[in-house]
Amino acid sequence: MPKALKYGLFGLLGLVTLFVVIGFFLPSAYHVERSITIAAPPQKVFDLVNDLPSNKQWSPWAEMDDSMVWTMGDKTAGTGASYSWTSEEMGNGSLKIRESVAPSKVVNDLDFGQGGLATGTWTFEAEGEGTKATWALDGDSGMNPIGRWFGVMMDGMVGADFERGLANLKKTAEAG
Repeated sequence: MPKALKYGLFGLLGLVTLFVVIGFFLPSAYHVERSITIAAPPQKVFDLVNDLPSNKQWSPWAEMDDSMVWTMGDKTAGTGASYSWTSEEMGNGSLKIRESVAPSKVVNDLDFGQGGLATGTWTFEAEGEGTKATWALDGDSGMNPIGRWFGVMMDGMVGADFERGLANLKKTAEAG
C-alpha cells in the first residue's frame, strides 16, 4: 500500500474518531422555540392547534409536501388525539396529544421514526387584544454522538419552519 494512501486512511480514521468523541461532549438535550402575537382570542388559536385536522391549514410541512398522507386517529381533538404522516420529502412519523388544557396549552408526543422522539409544546397567553402563541420542541439524543450533533443544529434545521408555521397560524386565526 502506498504511503500516501496509508496516511490518508489514518487521517480519515482520525477525523471520524474526533467527530465521534466530540459528539459525546455535546449536550444531549435540544430545545427550539418561537413565538408570535396573533390578533385573535386564545381559545380560537388553541382550537386550531388542538383540533388535529385543522393543523393542515397552517402546518409548514403540509405546504412543503402536498403529497403528504395524513392518517387521523380515532380521536382528532384533545388529550389522546393523534395522527400519523407519510411523506417522501418530510419522512414518516406520528403525533399524539399528551395534554390539552383549554385555552392555554397543548403538549404533543412526536415520533419521527429513526429520527427519534420529541415533545412539542404549545402555550397560548392573552396579550392585549390578542394571543401570544409559543411553539417549542424538546428532545434528547441520549448517548448517540451523531444525534447530539443534530441536536446542536436543530434550531437551524427547524426554526424557520416554526416561524413559517406560526405565520400561517396567525393568518388562519385572523382570517376568520
